[in-house]
Amino acid sequence: MTTSTRRQWTDETIREELLPIATELGRFPRRSELTERGIGALWSAMGRRGGVDAWREIVAQALAVPAPAPAEAPAAAVTFAGPSEEEVRIAAYFMFQNGHPGGPESHWHAAQRELAHA
Repeated sequence: MTTSTRRQWTDETIREELLPIATELGRFPRRSELTERGIGALWSAMGRRGGVDAWREIVAQALAVPAPAPAEAPAAAVTFAGPSEEEVRIAAYFMFQNGHPGGPESHWHAAQRELAHA
């Protein structure tokens, strides 16, 4: 008498089978696509272990995360364009609130100079 080896589906084995297929397809696989690949039982296993919709969400999150950049890619040079208008506006506002002498225009220019040297 021979015993057939029956696959034991765990969350980890489902993930190991499902994510590479979803990555290849770029979407969640259909039941028929899993059957064509010889792992039709995966669909039932997903149903038993959280539900197909829950696994669809897991796949969607995995596909939404961008692939890590290759390590050998050179880092892009970061250039500083100076403070943003919003940063200058906030700094000028606090100069006014703290009683710095001068008007709005002098506060603006002083804030630009201060942020450029920071």
